[in-house]
Amino acid sequence: MPGAWPHCILMDCWQILYASEIMRLPSWSGNRKSIDPGLLLILALTLFTVIPLLRNPGLPNGPDVLYHSYRVAEMNRSWSQGLLFPTWAEGFYLGYGSPLFHFYARLTYVITGLFKVVFGLDALNALRALLALSLLGCSSGMYLFAKRRFGRLSGIIAGLLYVYSPYLMYTEAYARGTYPELLSFALFPWLLWRVDALRDKPSPANFLLLVLVQSALINAHNLMALVLTGITVAWITFEAIPQHMNREASRMAWRPAAWSLLAMALGIGAAATFWLPVVLESDSVHLQNLTVAGLLDYREAFVRLPDLLAAPPIHDAGAINGLSELKILGVAQWMLALLGLAATAALYIRGYRSLHPQSFLGVLFFAIIALAMLVLVMPASLPIWDSLRPIQFLQFPWRLLGPVAACLAIIGGTNGLWLEKLDLRPQISLVASLVALPIVLAIPLFFVPEWRHKTLDTSIEAYHAEEAARRQLGTTFTGEYRPRHVHSVPDPTAHLLLDYADGYPVDKLNHSVLPAGSDAELIHNSPQSHEWRIEASNDFVAEIYNFYWLGWRVEIDGRPVEITPSRHHGLITFLVASGEHNIRVYLGSTPARDLAGWVSLVAMLLSVAAATLLRRRRATARPYWQIAPLSRASTAGLLLGGGIALLCVLVFFQEGLAWHHSPPGEALPAQYRVRFTLDDSLQVLGYDLSADELRPGAHLRLRVYWYAPEEIDVNFSSFLHLSTGGPPLAQVDKLHPAGRAISEWWGPEGYIVDTYELRLPGQLAAGEYQLIVGLYTCELMPANDCGNGYRPRVSDETGEVIGDSVPLTSIRVVAG
Repeated sequence: MPGAWPHCILMDCWQILYASEIMRLPSWSGNRKSIDPGLLLILALTLFTVIPLLRNPGLPNGPDVLYHSYRVAEMNRSWSQGLLFPTWAEGFYLGYGSPLFHFYARLTYVITGLFKVVFGLDALNALRALLALSLLGCSSGMYLFAKRRFGRLSGIIAGLLYVYSPYLMYTEAYARGTYPELLSFALFPWLLWRVDALRDKPSPANFLLLVLVQSALINAHNLMALVLTGITVAWITFEAIPQHMNREASRMAWRPAAWSLLAMALGIGAAATFWLPVVLESDSVHLQNLTVAGLLDYREAFVRLPDLLAAPPIHDAGAINGLSELKILGVAQWMLALLGLAATAALYIRGYRSLHPQSFLGVLFFAIIALAMLVLVMPASLPIWDSLRPIQFLQFPWRLLGPVAACLAIIGGTNGLWLEKLDLRPQISLVASLVALPIVLAIPLFFVPEWRHKTLDTSIEAYHAEEAARRQLGTTFTGEYRPRHVHSVPDPTAHLLLDYADGYPVDKLNHSVLPAGSDAELIHNSPQSHEWRIEASNDFVAEIYNFYWLGWRVEIDGRPVEITPSRHHGLITFLVASGEHNIRVYLGSTPARDLAGWVSLVAMLLSVAAATLLRRRRATARPYWQIAPLSRASTAGLLLGGGIALLCVLVFFQEGLAWHHSPPGEALPAQYRVRFTLDDSLQVLGYDLSADELRPGAHLRLRVYWYAPEEIDVNFSSFLHLSTGGPPLAQVDKLHPAGRAISEWWGPEGYIVDTYELRLPGQLAAGEYQLIVGLYTCELMPANDCGNGYRPRVSDETGEVIGDSVPLTSIRVVAG
């Protein structure tokens, strides 16, 4: 019964959308008044963000790209068997299964599944379509929200600032490939828009639309849904409280705010089939792994202010690992947000009142949120992260840059208020400049290096080959969705993998445990249900090649049987008596899932009831203000700005201007070019240094450019030492330079960029210190006798051997 609720939600949501203003598409043969030229303009101006998709097939080598590609394929396998809302990813973990779809938000995979059904897209192209749709959703949603607050011109400026934020359009969309998180950022301004619409006009359609968008956000991304929903609730409360201080206004203020909060609560309740079991059954998997892995340590994921303020870098096509995760918000975003904040303050002081009654109050709120989030992103907030356990599940403080980007865009959109007051010529020129600025400054980001996945075999056979090589195991990095009883993943079972490769049915019974003279026949198989007819000559313990997890049940001849997870591996085992039996193994419900189903049903019924109540009574609301059309000057400026942006893209988006392409054996972006050779097989081409004069306890960033003139089959680890000639005073070691195994990634086609983050000791004496890098390996040492490892000999540019490490440069430490 609970499994039907998501389907009901989906159908109800579609009916709501179809009847609402969102689906009133322009009709070229009908009434042209329904066309919003501002919306068409923002969608057109957003198209520059998909230039990387137009230039390349497939997707880049983001760390999460393959995870989501294989999850899309697994969801499609479930759909092919008639299971529309699976909780169990049957093919993962070498065919033993995983409850990934139970714990990870599924909206991304539902949308891509629809793309496959409707358009026939494979996993890669479905994700490409979702990426483009999300970017268009970011700009259009922000436009619709800011338009209600400040007008159409402000909406377009806000939409451009949001979608062209480097963190969103480059890091989220391409460098990381975190499509569910990007989808949540696309839904966020739509949520704000629907809240504002409901507060202005508490109607049944506005109420149900807010329920729908809130539910969609919950199902888009676990962590960001919490953050973005919290911001929205705080915003509603922040704008309602001041009006309650005024007795005359309080009667007008509390009801719209209450309707908005009620709709959001019911949207959260409607999504309970997802989030409530995640909360109540979190101990059934290894979710604690999310905060214990070294690479997911929040202490290593802060961003310093100079980085936040930096301009987008010029990428190099000559770098093997040139796809970098930028933690920047954009120069245009900072400039226009600060300008908008100052202009808004000036307008308020001069007594200007916008048509929307709470425009200025909203600007103040989003400025406060941006400041709070920026504090949490920077290293100074470490004590806060250490003391608040719940926020550690965000893993990366820089994840909060997405909400910051939204706040800066909203604030920057207020520039439309003063622009519209200018005379014709200055208005046209300034509007054009502000429209073109975020696009032109983002041109270097239209080049995305490391575009490796031009095609991808997402068949279950290909995926299992990746898992057998211990890559993409369960499509997670820390095994957080591995069932609790699974302490170690069993080795691959050859005949099971062959059965998967042949397609359904898949026989998951371990036939080797059958007593002699026994027989077993598979009579039914689906991703979450299996059935056999067994004739056993003796009692035996049956084993199913399926991890045990909450909800898995066994029935023998219709009677439930106790399951005992196998030791270490956690496979389903149970006792079978001699004789002929029908055995059914299936994933059933649990008390938590039943409760979630009822909560979701009640929330949907209450949503309908609340909408009916709104229809029957006239709710108290703020006076709705009429949004003025774009002026001729604004329209001219927008078109001119779009033309300038297009011209700049045509002129500057080319090699040598928007990106480099270093020849093999060179590193053009290197701040300092050097050449050291290690064992005649590896080279250091140059380095970047954040500063050559620091204080004790300061943070130093060193970027080393490695190069392999020929492919080698030995894997080296790397180190950075701070030294005065003796033992290192501080150091950083890496299993693989830049996290890329030399035997797999390095080659003569390009260099590897290897970044080291080193904190100087707090008690370091003033003076000169050397920065020394080098490589070492145990592969060239006798077995069981690695010692300090083998270090390749190092030669300088003249060919003279200078030791077994590279004396890269020196720094000066000055007194604190």
